Amino acid sequence: MLDCCFSGAFAQGAKAALALGERFHGHGRGRVVLTASRASEYSFEGDPVPGSAMPGSVFTRALVAGIRTGAADGDHDGFISVDDAYTYAFDQIRAADAQQTPQRWLYGAEGTILLARSPAGVTIAPAELPVALRTGLDSSLPTIRLGAVAALAEWLTDDDPARAQAARNALGQVVDTDVPSVAAAAQALLDSAPPPGKVELDDVASVTDTRRARRGWPRRPRGRRLVYAAVAAVVLAAAGTTAALLISGRGDSPAGGGDSPAGGGHATSGIFTETTPWRLQIWDDSSAHGCTVVVTQTATGLKQRYVQVHDRKSFQMHITGQLRWESNDSGCAVAPQSGPGKVTLPYSKLESGSDSMAFASPSSGKIAVSVVDYQGNDSCEVELRDAHDGQTLDSDKVASGVGSVVLESNGQPLVYLAANYCIVRIAAG
Repeated sequence: MLDCCFSGAFAQGAKAALALGERFHGHGRGRVVLTASRASEYSFEGDPVPGSAMPGSVFTRALVAGIRTGAADGDHDGFISVDDAYTYAFDQIRAADAQQTPQRWLYGAEGTILLARSPAGVTIAPAELPVALRTGLDSSLPTIRLGAVAALAEWLTDDDPARAQAARNALGQVVDTDVPSVAAAAQALLDSAPPPGKVELDDVASVTDTRRARRGWPRRPRGRRLVYAAVAAVVLAAAGTTAALLISGRGDSPAGGGDSPAGGGHATSGIFTETTPWRLQIWDDSSAHGCTVVVTQTATGLKQRYVQVHDRKSFQMHITGQLRWESNDSGCAVAPQSGPGKVTLPYSKLESGSDSMAFASPSSGKIAVSVVDYQGNDSCEVELRDAHDGQTLDSDKVASGVGSVVLESNGQPLVYLAANYCIVRIAAG
């Protein structure tokens, strides 16, 4: 690597006093030379490299930062190649508007030359859930959704990190958006699972064995499979219990306590306390005209009202203190849940009129929103909001036929999306 002014001139036989021609050309194959600038350009100094008091160059600093943090691993495969490091440094220098152009010189190089393992590990994109499983999770019947939750136990234990992550994301959404009995079953599976950690390269190598096993090859025995099998059995037992409750006309009790009507059904009011942002879950179980729910801050009388809610909806709430909720119908299940929730993008499906769970803003600050179903409307309104206080950070109207937009988080680390008049998917932009 040459990091000096006019470093690109070495290829033209310049800088003879340093014998660079002999050092960098030679007669071998498979060599790469990186230069900080072109033959006619200066190479500029920047801030000191960490651990040194001497000013470093903008080129070397970018290379070191990309390798040290793993940011140079552009394809997220866990390795940093020469091409990865060069591309990252090139982009950083251009972004900083430095008046120099790094160059790369190849001499008989073939394939990929690796420099380091990425300290960030391997980034795993969640696998796509089968259509039948997604349909089960979206069913209006709790017993069907419980069966789909039980089916996710197999994915949660899979050796393929992409399948395990997909199951974890789906179960997290069930915990944060479904009625208590289904949410509890999903939480039981998540509680039995080991916490997700950084995916190592050896783990990725084992994915090949997993996929071969699906084609009929033997799989290595795993003791933890028994733990998940037991949890899945509990989930299926819960499905049977829920079916009995539905047949007898009884359903889920709302969180936060409540006053149940004498004739059965769900409670129509409750008192609870929240000191931080939380979520309000409303499920129209069997109401005649939709659910109307009013949340009142008892100390001030401040009210938030949700009118004619149908199906299942989730709302991010920022009114705190001692709170009382009231619903208009015992066919409405109301479940306050602490915290804004947390989900990893991509967010597979956000129903119309709902708020998503909170998610970390991507490093780019860009969130892509794709409309899945306009539900007969000419356009769809989407708003990106700060999970801390609910303030709108960015919004847009997606006309029918446009399909998607990109919203900006404006530096806020934890955000959520509100969608009106459509069903959407959310991903990093």
